[in-house]
Amino acid sequence: MPSDYWKRNMFVEFMEDDLGVQLARAYRGSIHALGSDYPHAEATFPRSQQFIQRMFKGVPDEHLQKITSSNAAKMFGFSLN
Repeated sequence: MPSDYWKRNMFVEFMEDDLGVQLARAYRGSIHALGSDYPHAEATFPRSQQFIQRMFKGVPDEHLQKITSSNAAKMFGFSLN
C-alpha cells in the first residue's frame, strides 16, 4: 500500500498545528516530529514545554515520546541513550 511506503520513509514535522496533533493521534505518533523552529521569531522556544502540555493534552506518553524525541533520533540515525 502507498501508506506503507509513507510510514517507512517519511516524517512530518510541525509546530503549533492542531491538525498535526490530530494526525499524530491517528498515526500513533509514528511519523511525526515536533519542531520548535529555534532560533526564529515564530519559534515556540522558550515556551516549548508549555506548548507541549497544552497542544498534546490527552496524547499518550508513548506517542509524545516519539513525537518530541525518538522519531527525530530515528530520522537522523542517533541514539537517545
